[in-house]
Amino acid sequence: MNTVLITSRDCSSHSNFRVTLNTLVKAKKISLKHVMFPNCTYSFNSYNNQFKLKKSGGSWVTITIAKKIYNWSQLCSSIVTLLNAAAPVTTAFTCTYDTQTLLLTIGNDANFELDFNISTSCHNQLGYVKSGTYASALSYTATKPLDLSGIKWLSINLDLQGIGMMNSNITTIRGQYIVPVDVALGSIVYWNDEHYKQVIDVGAEIDLKTFTVTVFGDMQNEIETLKEWSMILEIYS
Repeated sequence: MNTVLITSRDCSSHSNFRVTLNTLVKAKKISLKHVMFPNCTYSFNSYNNQFKLKKSGGSWVTITIAKKIYNWSQLCSSIVTLLNAAAPVTTAFTCTYDTQTLLLTIGNDANFELDFNISTSCHNQLGYVKSGTYASALSYTATKPLDLSGIKWLSINLDLQGIGMMNSNITTIRGQYIVPVDVALGSIVYWNDEHYKQVIDVGAEIDLKTFTVTVFGDMQNEIETLKEWSMILEIYS
């Protein structure tokens, strides 16, 4: 068994990088032993920070929420600024948050439409339905609580490249580990195999030399804001 420490410290991207081992390692199974990473992911990123607005008689305008961490007050203020700038009307837009129901409401004195059915939609965070009908009304209240908590779990994907022992061909194998994010934003996530075992079964033994690590969140999007993190792998022949 070989134990390998993987860190993103010297990589240009903390969520997508290539690892080259010092020597060839015979591998049949690769077990995740330990993971440590900071929960510093933004609630909104370039994969999930947009919706569309159309005021009465106007055309559709894309609203883009800046990538950062928000509390509800900051988010409501930001949405109002964006809506008013994108589609000026006689009466300014409002965006309110009910601390009892935890629901967001966007409104105006003139009818307007919203559309969340786009690939970069932020409907999950705001609590709206992606395919919902938000056509020609004075206000729209979300149906699910506002969610600014960031990711709920982390997906660590390995694309392994090695030489097959039986035929000497280059073999590529993809495996995945799932790590729950159960700490607040700004805290450190620690996971180890005392919780449960996670093993990538390579199958026929290979000589492993390089592999690519890609990290995704629970929206299956690469995490842009991930900072330096590390994991320990155990490689069994």
